Amino acid sequence: MFLGIFAITAITLILFWHKVNDTSSQKIELPSIHSTNVEGVKVYYTLLKEFDFEPIAFEKQPLLHLDELDVLFALGDIYNFPSYEIDELKKWMINGGILVINFPLMDYYFNNDNHLSVSYASNSYDTNDNQKRKSISVSTISFFERNQLLSRDVSEVALRTKNHFEKNDRKNLNNESTRSKVKAEILFTDSEGPRITQVSMGAGKMIVMSDMSFMQNGLIGKKDNSILATNLSAYCKNIARGNRLGFDEYHFGYGDHETGWYLLTMMLFESSPGWSCLCLALAGILYLFYKGRRFGIRRAPANNMRRRAKLEFVQSVGLTLNHINAHFLAFKINYQWFLKHVAKQTGLAFIHDHKLIAKTVAHQLEKPPETYLNLFNQCEIILAEKKLSKNQFHKIMTQLGQLEKEIFPNGHS
Repeated sequence: MFLGIFAITAITLILFWHKVNDTSSQKIELPSIHSTNVEGVKVYYTLLKEFDFEPIAFEKQPLLHLDELDVLFALGDIYNFPSYEIDELKKWMINGGILVINFPLMDYYFNNDNHLSVSYASNSYDTNDNQKRKSISVSTISFFERNQLLSRDVSEVALRTKNHFEKNDRKNLNNESTRSKVKAEILFTDSEGPRITQVSMGAGKMIVMSDMSFMQNGLIGKKDNSILATNLSAYCKNIARGNRLGFDEYHFGYGDHETGWYLLTMMLFESSPGWSCLCLALAGILYLFYKGRRFGIRRAPANNMRRRAKLEFVQSVGLTLNHINAHFLAFKINYQWFLKHVAKQTGLAFIHDHKLIAKTVAHQLEKPPETYLNLFNQCEIILAEKKLSKNQFHKIMTQLGQLEKEIFPNGHS
């Protein structure tokens, strides 16, 4: 029984173990809205809530629930975006969705798209994490760039790096010969160069940031970073088809993921072999409950008695029968029964005079009486001696049986 309970507990833990996540916000060094680390964006998420942007923590699989959003911030990942999700994101943008994405993420997943061939110059991603956290690059917005869509009320920004889109792209973006291929537009530029740009994707947009540190917890309070971050969200909602704005937390490990155990569980319930395995497992568990198995070795009987072999049992029964003289008892019962019924057959009352019975039987059968007298005398001698071997028993019973057939030709009970 204990083994059955253990089996059920183990199966339950296996099925639901994928739901147990470490959600401690202090350990998440990623741009997640759940993180209070300097790399997180929880402050930005809270700021948008205060300004009634009503942001959503999007913890569902984008493949199935993209239609629930109009604007999606994809700022990083732990779980990779599979190719079919990238295809769905493209379809979603073509239908009017707005995707805000960090350039390294965009470059990794959308590098083969001709519409996203935006050149990029990097000068600080080769530094380690500690140096990148300590370094702050303060840049200004020139008078000529303040008419850009995200530059309103922004005069200075503080970023971790000086990464920017190459300024030569500005000529390419304004070139009539390339505009039909790239369809890109610069949204924000500082003294280092273009920082945020957007690419048209059908009815939607992909907004790409060269450095997203202005919206992270560690720098959002520096300079005019909070204004720039708010301008970005306001612009996205202004050009989007609706007001539903969300942050992708699914690829940071939140929500339900199709882990190996999850897929195995679904196979058990959605396929014929899976149902067969479940039935066998259930039968095994019920068998364990029925048998009441315990852990450890099988316990020996309390008195530790030796089990008897079959031959030993037969010999003991034989000795018992010999001891009680079973052959003589069987003969005595059969002989007395025989005399009683022979007396009734010949018309005599039941008497103990075997000689008279023998003579009467011989007279009725018209045979000499000596044959029957000899047999009855042998029987009387055996009764007197109270001893009878196995061979003697079979011999005398055979003779009585022949006599019975002569006396009772139609058979008897």
